[in-house]
Amino acid sequence: APPAAPPPRPDPTPDRPAPPRAPDPVPVRPVTPPPDPAALLARDVNAIRGALTQFENAYASRDATAVRRIWPSAPNNLQTALSAARSYRVDVQNPQILVQGDTATVTATRVIRVQPEAGSARQISQPTTFTLRRGQNGWFIDAVR
Repeated sequence: APPAAPPPRPDPTPDRPAPPRAPDPVPVRPVTPPPDPAALLARDVNAIRGALTQFENAYASRDATAVRRIWPSAPNNLQTALSAARSYRVDVQNPQILVQGDTATVTATRVIRVQPEAGSARQISQPTTFTLRRGQNGWFIDAVR
């Protein structure tokens, strides 16, 4: 049988401080690159296009509550106008979107087609400027001129 290992020897210098321990490694956090301005702009432009689509869909469904959700300052007579129509369409054509921080300006042609309950359909096409603002729940229309 091999000889037994000798017992560990006591530290002859118990008063000496222990050798310095290596510091704990600092956790490495991935460096988050700054947001890409072009990507942020593209995201805003897509969200604004989505708001304009909501605007169009709300009119197409003749839903004054839905219109006011996207355009809180819509005219007071909106419900009456929508109720008096068999169909009401608003198309925002060729929108040119300019984003400036939390506001945006959209210049477009707004085509309004109204089919009243009685009588013939009317269509109006007019240059329009939409002013939008970024709110807690996304972009909404602040003004239509």
